[in-house]
Amino acid sequence: MLNVKEAFREDFTDQNGKYKDVISKNTIEKVYKLGLFKCFLPQTFNGLELDANHTFQVIRDAAYLNGSFGWLIQIGNGGNYFASCFELKTSKKWFLPKDSVIAGSGAPAGIASIVNGGFLVNGTWPHNSGSEYATLFTISFTDPESGFKKAAILRRKDVDILEDWKTIGLRQTSTHSISLKDVFIPQEQVFSVEEQHCLQELPILKIPFVLYAQLFFLQVAFGIVERILEESEKILFEKRNSWNSIYPGKIDRIEYKLSQLRKELEDSIVLGGFIADTWSESEEHETSLHQYHREKLIGISKKLRTMVHELYSELGIAVIYEEHPVSIFYRDLLVTTQHYLLVETH
Repeated sequence: MLNVKEAFREDFTDQNGKYKDVISKNTIEKVYKLGLFKCFLPQTFNGLELDANHTFQVIRDAAYLNGSFGWLIQIGNGGNYFASCFELKTSKKWFLPKDSVIAGSGAPAGIASIVNGGFLVNGTWPHNSGSEYATLFTISFTDPESGFKKAAILRRKDVDILEDWKTIGLRQTSTHSISLKDVFIPQEQVFSVEEQHCLQELPILKIPFVLYAQLFFLQVAFGIVERILEESEKILFEKRNSWNSIYPGKIDRIEYKLSQLRKELEDSIVLGGFIADTWSESEEHETSLHQYHREKLIGISKKLRTMVHELYSELGIAVIYEEHPVSIFYRDLLVTTQHYLLVETH
């Protein structure tokens, strides 16, 4: 399997060996060339045919290099769940091109009117990660007749992008809002994540969508935490002598927190893989188990966030500066774990 850390290390390291917090167009082009937005899709969709755990490893390694990069890789792959929500011929029309990648918003918004053959839609949808380069967009809206939530897939030309993503972390994900004005959406572009019409043979697509999304989001957090551990160890190496003389016991406290965080990360990665395998191998979805696993994943997110915060408070004044790697990755973790699917159980 491709070593993502090695393949992209130079993209995020400057000539002096320092961390470079930039995602260039060349980096995205390399992602397309290597097929990293299609990790688990079959070769018939120009995919790499990786299983769930190898796909997760790609996301973790990308997030280790750069939090925004990891988020974009997971969003690009996560959106491929929708490939199963259409008949095969229609799905290939949307997902077969090598550069096809989705940016989408899950919150039902805007106003939809029923017209002949589909819907006429107006409104604004926030938080479309990857909108800078996405070829496809998905939105959700409420069917005015049934009152049910519906989703739809759109071409880039159908949306206006509002460059409004200004946050403390994951700054380079172009998670902008999109606007639609009197856009006609044919019925054939409307779908439901609860109805699969092709690709059901892929084990990863047996995972219920919300649980699937949680698992993908958490891989970004895992990769970020791995990098925070490494950067914290660098600080410890640099400060060991001075802190030992000035702050007795500080080194021991930090080393203990590092060891506990490392163990929690390792256990969490294993548990995430176990949950993915459990559902990938299941023919039926049990509601109680679904809710139990959702709560477990939320618990992992909250615990890692708390442990990283406690470690951060021990690392000295240097990490408060915006461009320090620990500061950058810490803020990326805060934004990643702020997603409502990693916070709320309902």
